[in-house]
Amino acid sequence: MADYVSATAESVLLLHATKPLPGDILVFLPGQEDIENCAAAIREGIANSGGQLRPLMVLPIYASLPPREQRRIYEVPPPTTRKVVIATNIAETSITIDGVVYVVDCGLCKQNYYNYQSMVEELRVLPISQASAKQRTGRAGRTQKGECYRLYTAYTFRNELPQETVPEIQRSCMSSVVLQLKALGIDNLLQFEFIDAPSTASLERALDHLYLLGAIKPNGRLTLTGRRMAEFPLDPSLSKCILRGSALRCLRHMAIAVAMLTLDSVFVVSRDPKERASIASARDVLFSAGNGDVMGYVRLMEEWMRAGPSMHEFCQSHSVNAKALLQARDVLDQILNTCERLGLDLPSGEEETSLSMENFTKALLAGFFMNVAKLNADRRTYLIVRPIDASVSRSGHNHNNYNALDAEETATAELHPSSYLFNAGLEKKDVKSNRNDSMVSTVPTLRERPELVVFTQLRYTSKRYMMHVTAIPSVDWVLTTAPENYFTREELETKLRKRAHD
Repeated sequence: MADYVSATAESVLLLHATKPLPGDILVFLPGQEDIENCAAAIREGIANSGGQLRPLMVLPIYASLPPREQRRIYEVPPPTTRKVVIATNIAETSITIDGVVYVVDCGLCKQNYYNYQSMVEELRVLPISQASAKQRTGRAGRTQKGECYRLYTAYTFRNELPQETVPEIQRSCMSSVVLQLKALGIDNLLQFEFIDAPSTASLERALDHLYLLGAIKPNGRLTLTGRRMAEFPLDPSLSKCILRGSALRCLRHMAIAVAMLTLDSVFVVSRDPKERASIASARDVLFSAGNGDVMGYVRLMEEWMRAGPSMHEFCQSHSVNAKALLQARDVLDQILNTCERLGLDLPSGEEETSLSMENFTKALLAGFFMNVAKLNADRRTYLIVRPIDASVSRSGHNHNNYNALDAEETATAELHPSSYLFNAGLEKKDVKSNRNDSMVSTVPTLRERPELVVFTQLRYTSKRYMMHVTAIPSVDWVLTTAPENYFTREELETKLRKRAHD
């Protein structure tokens, strides 16, 4: 448990012991794991107090928590009980909880940052801004006089915290923005008057990304593919998957997959071990027919839509966020309408219901060929086979300066515990001892981990994790999908052999 988490739990227990009732406590922590660890430490502190501390109603709040659990933060505690709500920075502005008198602020939050050199989206734990700190303070005593306890010094607040949060456009992948500007006829990106201008390097990297996807020509002008991609309100990699799915006769299934990939969170987390086991078993039935997470999402969405009047029961039995699936259905409708407008043929009859694993995976690779990883010699971790140094630039020369992921320490990644493939190849003792067992799937532990995978997102917290992972049974699928000259067969196979034995 991180020091800031234990310090937060101790502060809550001290406030509870010394402050009068009524007066609830609102706690700010960066993410789900920190929140659950803090909640467990607080409950343990109460249990070990020998009855000296009054009861505490400890209520976490984060996105993957079931809606019924999230709504509990608005409950009024009994007269002799204090409520403590442990939240992420969503509680700064999005929710208001009556009765909060005390705020405990650890001074940290999680933010997505796009590393334009390595093309990695990193979820970082970072110090908050002074503006966020003031917002958190303002949550105390909205209905009566309140107090805020910051777990950092006044010097840190004045001299080390940035005044404002970095604008999202300056820490996000610019490919979508650049594609839309190109579609509007704006070619001189450096002269465009952004409200918060991104760096020149991030714009150049976005152009390289779009070129590799076939969206722009070497001179920066849009191709026909690029114009079609710009019609979709999606990340360009996802748009490319849609177009390739049309060519490979799996358009509807790829549209479902893309709609699901736009969601922040599909599943909710149950705290009941028996309920988790039952849900995991039901989910396994859907996911086991495919080759990873993305095809599993397609099966999940299809079964949910077939459930009809029983949609609610389906979500409960599979621990799925019903609101998220409704959102995905809306996105799917937009995608299919756009496909119809572009004249893309939707499969019908048997083609619509059958799903070719090869065609589906190749369509996915069309947008994410840069996100291929090879199983390491330890049979647990993966090494990213992203030959950025060998990619062809818009000027026709090799990108020899893009070596960020060639170093071993930055190339190693692991399957995220939420992945269907996470348990594959692990010993049973490793599965049982995993701290994130509430998110672990039920892939048979005797099954080998796939040698080659493609992922749609790389998340960096304490480790580098691959998200939304799909197994690739053949190197040929990568070679036939990646742009010409992105890498040769000899180069790719050499990299795979070298990285597998490093």
